Amino acid sequence: MADFQPLIQKIQDALDGWKAKSLSFAGRFQYLKHTIYNILAYWVRCTIIPKGCCKAINRLCAKFLYHGDIFNRKLHIISWKDTCLPKHCGGLGLPTTDSLYHAFGCSLIWRFFSTNNLLFKCWKGKYVSFWCTANMKKSIYWRFLCDVAARLPSSFQLSLTENSPLSFFWDPWCGGLSIADRLKSEYLEHLIQPNDLPIHSVLVNNIWNLPVSLPPSIKAEILAVPISTGMGNCLWTGTDKPAFNSFHKGFFLNEQTVTWFKHVWHKRYALRFSLTTWMAFRNGLKTADNLIARGLAVNTSCIFCHHSEENHKHLFFECDFTYQVLLKVFPYFNRMLLRPNLGQAFQSIEDWDMDKSRKNYCFMLLCAIVYYLWRAWNDRLFGNLIDCQNTITAKIKRIVNRKTAKWK
Repeated sequence: MADFQPLIQKIQDALDGWKAKSLSFAGRFQYLKHTIYNILAYWVRCTIIPKGCCKAINRLCAKFLYHGDIFNRKLHIISWKDTCLPKHCGGLGLPTTDSLYHAFGCSLIWRFFSTNNLLFKCWKGKYVSFWCTANMKKSIYWRFLCDVAARLPSSFQLSLTENSPLSFFWDPWCGGLSIADRLKSEYLEHLIQPNDLPIHSVLVNNIWNLPVSLPPSIKAEILAVPISTGMGNCLWTGTDKPAFNSFHKGFFLNEQTVTWFKHVWHKRYALRFSLTTWMAFRNGLKTADNLIARGLAVNTSCIFCHHSEENHKHLFFECDFTYQVLLKVFPYFNRMLLRPNLGQAFQSIEDWDMDKSRKNYCFMLLCAIVYYLWRAWNDRLFGNLIDCQNTITAKIKRIVNRKTAKWK
């Protein structure tokens, strides 16, 4: 940890500066995404950051994003792990050290198979393959790359060419598995040769010259593998030139996609409106029910109508006050038999028969309603400022019309 204290100190100084303190929630989000994580990306490329250091950095970033204060301990509802999920999985798309390490590791593995670098030749001569278990003396960085290789998604494929330098026994070129894995599954580990056997030594003029000791079942699997022409040794989602973003997305392949992300993060979204709406969908606003669940004594009645208990479902849009604001902006919802909740309101707009540009306009309007209702909630509670429904509606229409005036 002591060796990485300069990194922690640099991030701490960047998050504690007067410029950072003057930012809004949307500004802090942009500051993290485009400044702090560029610093992290540089260090991730150079060294292995200890897990304790990564946790300390995550705590600093979480405090800064949700509170703008990295020293005092305050409450935020949404966990940092959920915050850093991709947008289509219900997060904000902020990279983490784990996802950056995975992406850079995948990038290095792809370059290992796709380029003829002197360093990679040295690695191959010393370690044979990322999946080779015969060599137990591994450097820390090579062990890290082996861990990344073990978690590679199905979008990663090794293709065969006549002059392929792939390892015959250790690289997973045979239906996504290595020949060593297939031999181990049949309890034939003794047939694995300890030295590296490149594929081009057993594949000449597209004809296999396989070791006679291999069982017929594995020989049949090998003969069924197609031999490519013109493509590289390593393919990612069908291309031999993948982008870094493809590697980063691979870290989250097992995460579930949420249905509402395309409504919040539509093509023309306004960041501050979408961030507040995202928090509403994640049940992350500090409503009375959330505060009580965390042991805080607060008034449970809705700050707008004073009749029902306050929670996200009531605030959007079971409350008479907030529902009337919705109707003033979208009179259409008065035709519905029951009051819609937030997700139903967005889905209803999605089902309307109109072009994409108008739908984006309506999505922005609805996000603005959420933002200004939550702002009015804070004004009533902390600012001693009470806006009526007409004032809130006027603010919503004025700011949205100003933002969409130059839309084509």
